[in-house]
Amino acid sequence: MKIILNDNETAVEVNPSSTEEIIKYIFQLKDEDKMISHVTIDGQAVYTNLDEYLEDKVNQIEMIQVITRSQKEFINETLVTAEEYLTNAIPELTNLVEAFYQNATQGDWDTFRDFTEGLKWLTDMIANIDHLKNRPSNWEGYVEAYRTIEEHIQSLAEAMENKDETLIADIINYEILPLYKSIKILITKTIDTEGCRLDVN
Repeated sequence: MKIILNDNETAVEVNPSSTEEIIKYIFQLKDEDKMISHVTIDGQAVYTNLDEYLEDKVNQIEMIQVITRSQKEFINETLVTAEEYLTNAIPELTNLVEAFYQNATQGDWDTFRDFTEGLKWLTDMIANIDHLKNRPSNWEGYVEAYRTIEEHIQSLAEAMENKDETLIADIINYEILPLYKSIKILITKTIDTEGCRLDVN
């Protein structure tokens, strides 16, 4: 198995016997002042749940490319991704609310599951950046939004457990959607004042 840092800055041949060993090699390879953005395993980009992905394919992997970024680059890329997610999620959630008010189908429940995964990704993203030293100057707004979301997640979980579609719709409509909109405004402001959009024509 070959592990490469970025565009072939450093490459090592290894024969790991476990997922833990691979992860150890990955972290040894990166510079101290850099963060791992993601890894590309045999051409497949992996951003989350690396250990699970490795566990499933540990004996088949030929090449792992480790992509690192500075904290500033990492935060900027993450916020650009979050902005894209929110731009797409807000209209979807509006449609989902309507569906839950009118009696949700299995497809609507599938969309709801996607929403909960996106919500978890968003809260994880804020929590991960919160641990960094070089956070955006308007970071306190993100922390407040995070705390508010955490409060509503419990209510949402209870409504899900009871299959209370009206309550689910109310929580999304009156609590989560306004938060998504305010987080999107925060993110756009951060990118416009402290970051950049890489694919602007």
